[in-house]
Amino acid sequence: MQHFNFFCSSTPPIPLLRNQPVCLLESQRCLNINIFLRQFKMLETSVIDLLRTGSSRVIGPERLRGLLKLLPNEHELQVLKGYSGSRIGLDPAEQFFIDLVRIPE
Repeated sequence: MQHFNFFCSSTPPIPLLRNQPVCLLESQRCLNINIFLRQFKMLETSVIDLLRTGSSRVIGPERLRGLLKLLPNEHELQVLKGYSGSRIGLDPAEQFFIDLVRIPE
């Protein structure tokens, strides 16, 4: 009888919050950004380093124009700048944009 009471307790189970995915951007938006990033054939952090150092020759004018089309809008900027959680569950596109908005002007 004691085992039965254990399984019928009214205490709800505690949900696991570890490594649950977080969505800061729409999925289609993330897909477009990830497609753009794949053409560099390097890590997102390396692309950020190229942008930070102003290596426009390495990036090229076509890719820079492509990046301009993908830049975050005002609402996305607020969401990205305000995010203070773990980056583990973020999409690579979201991680890229968080690093991008942290580049000093």
